Amino acid sequence: MKHNTFSRSRRFTRVIVSYMPIALAAWRLTVFAAGPEPIAAGDGELRSDPYRQLAEALAAQVQQPVMNIGVGNFLFGANEQMSGYSALLREELETALARTGKFKVITRSRLADLQNEGKFQKLAILDPATPVRDVKIEGVEGLVRGNFYYRYPDVTVFAELAWLEGGAVRKAKEVVPVAAIGAKLWPDMPAASDAGKLGAFLIPDNFAAGVSNVADVTARIRQVPHDFTLDLTVVECKRDFAEGEKIRYRVTAYEACHLAVFCHQVDGSTVVLFPNAWCADTAVPAKRRVEIPGAVKKGFEIVIRPPFGADVVQVIACTRKSALHAMIQDYVAAAEPGVVYRGIPRGMVAQGVADALAETAPAGSSPSRWSEAHLVVSTYPRY
Repeated sequence: MKHNTFSRSRRFTRVIVSYMPIALAAWRLTVFAAGPEPIAAGDGELRSDPYRQLAEALAAQVQQPVMNIGVGNFLFGANEQMSGYSALLREELETALARTGKFKVITRSRLADLQNEGKFQKLAILDPATPVRDVKIEGVEGLVRGNFYYRYPDVTVFAELAWLEGGAVRKAKEVVPVAAIGAKLWPDMPAASDAGKLGAFLIPDNFAAGVSNVADVTARIRQVPHDFTLDLTVVECKRDFAEGEKIRYRVTAYEACHLAVFCHQVDGSTVVLFPNAWCADTAVPAKRRVEIPGAVKKGFEIVIRPPFGADVVQVIACTRKSALHAMIQDYVAAAEPGVVYRGIPRGMVAQGVADALAETAPAGSSPSRWSEAHLVVSTYPRY
């Protein structure tokens, strides 16, 4: 992710798969959980469209005439990363679910509007297996989300339909040949040339480095208490972004506090997103939304650039101006002219956190209260 004037070197790693002759086997459909049996394919179109088969299997679990649903995230395997295929799969399913006649699909842009209106805050509910019991989103009755696994020559998709009222979940599975994906993306390219390119499209960029990055940040933040509510969201209401897209963050603390926001990038570097050249003070009132970038101003936009992969965006808050927040504010203020978001050694942040947590409150004052929130943003080239 490129943060404007902060530059860095990039080592780009792709996972390449070897080409094997493609056997166009019949797509297999299995439905898990109690409920009606999956409907049989009624025509050639349904048989040849794995996304529609998956949508029909989910529709068979719905008893009401029409259900309002949002389509959430499709993660690569059992981790938090996404790839270019995550977005394609979401788009294909939105179309297929609407075609069943059983679903009214709430668009991602409408979900973003609802999030920005404060109708819900936690992006995690768009991820599979996150409990949704008692979650309320105006006009939305359920969410479709899932995981996919890639083993050449197939991609296996696991989808779940989660009801917001009651938290019931129904699941379905579909196997999609990579040949079908390649034909949609590059119809004029021979299959033998597609293998490596498809692997890069299906597997998150810099996947191993992304796994290490998420684990490293998670290990470093375990000691930060969660004493009050702190929301971190992406304004666009998604966690996967293609090259050239712009991304915006929003932080809301429910107590007056000092904030520091970081982007721990997949290549091991860290960037301070807040404070920055636009807003130098770390102090924020309770319940005030802090937007990053804070205004439509040339040079402050956060545009997706290499290296691609899993970045961890993190906010650390304290009710008192801790040693960490004082250090970050001074560090950003000392940046060279024109630097909007300053890079910082990750170890310096970790030491700042440790020093701040070791501080004792001034005599006669109440102890400091802390909070922390983070999310994983996956980025990839535009295909």
